[in-house]
Amino acid sequence: MEKIYNRICPICKKDLIYGSNEAYNLAKRRNANCRSCSTKMYAKREGNLNFLLNNENESYYWIGFILADGSFDKKTRLSITISEKDKSHLELFSIKSGTKVKDKISKLNNKEYKQVMVSILHTESARQILDKFNILLNKTINPPNIEYYENMEQEHLFSLFIGYIDGDGSIGKKHKRTDSHIRIKVHKNWIGFLDFFNKKLNINSPLKINNGGHALLQISNFQMCKKIKTEMLKLNIPFLKRKWDLIVLK
Repeated sequence: MEKIYNRICPICKKDLIYGSNEAYNLAKRRNANCRSCSTKMYAKREGNLNFLLNNENESYYWIGFILADGSFDKKTRLSITISEKDKSHLELFSIKSGTKVKDKISKLNNKEYKQVMVSILHTESARQILDKFNILLNKTINPPNIEYYENMEQEHLFSLFIGYIDGDGSIGKKHKRTDSHIRIKVHKNWIGFLDFFNKKLNINSPLKINNGGHALLQISNFQMCKKIKTEMLKLNIPFLKRKWDLIVLK
């Protein structure tokens, strides 16, 4: 007669049965929980993405930021990795999602770069986010379908655009001048998405594929840059202060 090894889950008190003495002893040493309790605890430890499904400007801002600097893997884990100098900004997201910002060292061309990241596995909400915003795996070369954004409220789309600028865009001063410009340079496959922003938000700035093969949206009109910042400040959304401080509203 085959011997049965059993113990009780320390959390829910469910009877657990093991097929071998080795598995039983390992679980006993680790004081292991049942699969259901372990899954619930793991999900809690990994954070919560429900706030990204709220129809609020801030949620759309973070979706734009994720479109630029975030990624989802096949398990629907969301990861966002940015430069260490913007750690305080990522901490705003970590507070909303109930997770922690972790330090990370990345290497490129034999150089080390200090970065920070958050990593969240909240499968149910992640699947809804991927569907709602048509976010695809390997989104670097696979932009969302623009039709998903056509009927978005203008404030929501504008908030998303600001988040996208904070992730993939840059703001700088023009050479030997005090006025600024906004620049977004991404994979060429995103040119249609940039064109959608350009037209839908009435930015109407030069857009092209540059010599390096990237899609480039160049907002050089300083009055337009000031208008974008002015509208941004009305939305009650987070923004990357070090970038937007370069646009002085005077």
